[in-house]
Amino acid sequence: MRQFPLGTPYIDVVAYIQELNRIFDIAKGSCDQSAIGESLIEEIQQFAPQIEGLVFTAKTKQDLLNLLQTRMEQRRITLSLDRALLTQINEQQYRFSRSPVKPTEKRTEAGTLTFYHPQGTHDDQLWALALAVFATKGREGEHQLFITKR
Repeated sequence: MRQFPLGTPYIDVVAYIQELNRIFDIAKGSCDQSAIGESLIEEIQQFAPQIEGLVFTAKTKQDLLNLLQTRMEQRRITLSLDRALLTQINEQQYRFSRSPVKPTEKRTEAGTLTFYHPQGTHDDQLWALALAVFATKGREGEHQLFITKR
């Protein structure tokens, strides 16, 4: 688990992932492909095609956090006692979306959960954890996911 400072050049992030792949021979991974993530995932897949991109939508986020919650309830995830990650998990909030009232409002399916975090806080580590759990989907067996700080 590593959080890069805001403004870190994407080439540094890609180089870090390439080094992780070399050391650990990653079997499967997931990466947020939304917005600028699309070009990032294209670069990563040049050396690690087993890492897939996932576009974040309200439905995708709902599915990711449902899977994360299920794995936590099954005690199939072991987390390090990292204050930032635990804070992000606890601070995540949600609300049910509604049908747009004005034509200018963003359209989302009514009843879909919309996730957000309080202003001035972050949720990157939470979504990274959810993506890591998603990457293990289909490899259920007796595997357990261990998250540690590096």
